[in-house]
This record gives sequence, structure tokens and C-alpha cells, in this order.
Amino acid sequence: MVLLSGELDLAGRDQLAEVLRDAVHGARLVEVNLDQVRFIDSTILSALLLAHQNAVEAGHRLIVTHASGHVRRVLDMTGVMSVLGDEPG
Repeated sequence: MVLLSGELDLAGRDQLAEVLRDAVHGARLVEVNLDQVRFIDSTILSALLLAHQNAVEAGHRLIVTHASGHVRRVLDMTGVMSVLGDEPG
């Protein structure tokens, strides 16, 4: 599981992309827990979608869980939640 927190934007995009890339290569199911995330921007959405694409190409799965508030609204409005949203199990 990848547990993220705080405000995620362009400043942390490259580090997040690297963490997600390593997680996808190390596990068949990667859960990205957004419970403690208060803000995300389009660069983070892009990093999540790229990681999802890499997971699918490797025969793995990446899901986003526990998104709420502003973060959930952004994920829903952009359609990202319909692609990545799921509960583990």
C-alpha cells in the first residue's frame, strides 16, 4: 500500500511517480490510500493514470482508496475515480 498525505502538486509529482513505479513493479495490487490527502492537482492525476497504465501493462492492478472531500470531487469530476477507484480485496 502507498499511503499519501498532505497537498500533492507539481512539486512532488516526480517523487510520487517514482514511488508508484517501484510499487507497481513490486506488487500485483497497489493500493494508493488518499485518506490523508487534502489537495491534488492535474499533475498528480497524470502520475496516477500513468502508474495505472504501467500496472495494466505488467498484468498488475493499481487502485485509489479512501479519497474524500476536495480530492474525491476532483477524482469524480475528471473521471479518474471511475478508472482507479475501488476497494481492496
